[in-house]
Amino acid sequence: SLFSSEISWQQKQKFLSAAEVLQLQKVADNLQNEMDGDLAELTQVLTPGKLQLTDQQRLERHDHLYAAMKDKLAFAGYYTGRCRKLAAQRQQEQKDKQQIRKLYGIQ
Repeated sequence: SLFSSEISWQQKQKFLSAAEVLQLQKVADNLQNEMDGDLAELTQVLTPGKLQLTDQQRLERHDHLYAAMKDKLAFAGYYTGRCRKLAAQRQQEQKDKQQIRKLYGIQ
């Protein structure tokens, strides 16, 4: 949802180029594919009779998947935050250019 809301916001604001928004979408899609794989593995780990695991092995895989998902969430927050920061910088640059034009009487 972080990526979905960020992509939607970026498309409305138009501070990133179309290629940059496309790259953002590709990163989101790749991350979603990785999370889908993790979720499928988690389903197997939690479904009785799917995997022949000891309780200890099951807990270890669960913990590993939990850590992987936390890492992906942290990455999503970092990446979307950097995109938002880039857009904010471009917005400020645009405002600065307009202010300079106004000060020098250039329109």
